[in-house]
Amino acid sequence: MKKNYILYILIVAVVGFLLVYFISSKKAPTKPDDEPTEKSNATYQVDFDISSHANLIFSTYDITITVDENEIGTVSNGNRFTYTAVLSGGKHKLTFCKSGASSPKATRTVNVTGNISYSCNLTHESSSIGIENETIKDIIPVESTSIEKFEMINVTGFVLSKAKAELTKIGFTNIDTETKSVISKDSDWIVLNQSVVPGQMHGKDDEILLTCSKIEDSLDSLFVGKDINEIQKTASQIEFTVNYLDYSWLSIDDKVRAMDEQVKSLWYAAKIKKYDMDEKSIVLFMKNKNVDTSDTQQEKSEGSLVLGSRNITIGQYKYSTNSKDTVKDGDSGVYAYIRECNEYDIYYIIDFDEGYVYYFLDGNGDTTCDKVKITFGNLNDGLIFTYHDGDYSWSEGLHFKWRRQPDQLIWVDSDGFESEYKTTNLVDAIKIIKNKEIHEY
Repeated sequence: MKKNYILYILIVAVVGFLLVYFISSKKAPTKPDDEPTEKSNATYQVDFDISSHANLIFSTYDITITVDENEIGTVSNGNRFTYTAVLSGGKHKLTFCKSGASSPKATRTVNVTGNISYSCNLTHESSSIGIENETIKDIIPVESTSIEKFEMINVTGFVLSKAKAELTKIGFTNIDTETKSVISKDSDWIVLNQSVVPGQMHGKDDEILLTCSKIEDSLDSLFVGKDINEIQKTASQIEFTVNYLDYSWLSIDDKVRAMDEQVKSLWYAAKIKKYDMDEKSIVLFMKNKNVDTSDTQQEKSEGSLVLGSRNITIGQYKYSTNSKDTVKDGDSGVYAYIRECNEYDIYYIIDFDEGYVYYFLDGNGDTTCDKVKITFGNLNDGLIFTYHDGDYSWSEGLHFKWRRQPDQLIWVDSDGFESEYKTTNLVDAIKIIKNKEIHEY
């Protein structure tokens, strides 16, 4: 009896198990965990950061990455891939597959419930792809509207202060400079190059590097050899005032104002006569492309090398008729010196051959030149020249600043006051005398 009872219990249990299994097998199938579910209408930012393990010899293939069958990029062997996507809320299928093949591959389901970052490390095997160090974190998204971009302009040729002001006006905030020395005053520097190409769009915080040079160091390249149209454009950019002289050293400012662009293109700057960085001004010696104004032609036709009663010939140095062997003696030939002031220049021509000192100014409207007899001496020991004006006379002196070094000259008046001069082109100095009224003392 007891055995029958136990057998009955076993039969009931088996039948009950079979009934439960049959009923459960008839229920609707559920989706596997790795299949995406329906997406919500909300969208979120998802930052992917996927690294690839570096294989040295075997299985060095690239891995293609897809989200919901949409390719988002490729990570190569031993490298890193980052990508930002905007995905709807819900589950998304992430697939890693050998590039150009259907296998090996690996899949993951990422459930997007907010703004998240997804990172992992991939391992390459010949028959499989491994996923390690998988991490999902909540993030604070970057609003796309906060990344405002501006169009870069061309500021090469601008004074640095003006370039910075124009870029700041547009909205750029990260402006840096590259120079060979420390900048003490932006208005004394010019922009030679810029790191950002004009026309490109950049964020306000993107670095803009301006390569700059001192305006004073760049004056030759900015003006010499340029026609008047180019000169005026450059002068406007660096905020300089320009005055013009022709090959006779006469002002042609009024003539330039009346020129049209075609005529201006015929005149070019042969050299800089002088400049003043404080006043932001420059005086240019101009030549006309259609006129032969070479020094040789001018000297021959205009007699510009006639000094006193004879023709003179320039020696090895432009400031003197002396040779290398005699220029340091300071007791023969002709020398020319200049002192550059803010608004005009002071000249001395010392003519030992005829025994006179010529003194004159240029740039202040003065039309006279003093011609004074040398009393005695030389430029090493001291040269004395004496003015005789009616019953009144006085003496002044000249000497090299350093003995047997003619590049600098010291002038001394009758009260012992001194001023310093430097050598200048003798031909140019004589051309100025040509337009002066000479007063002999």
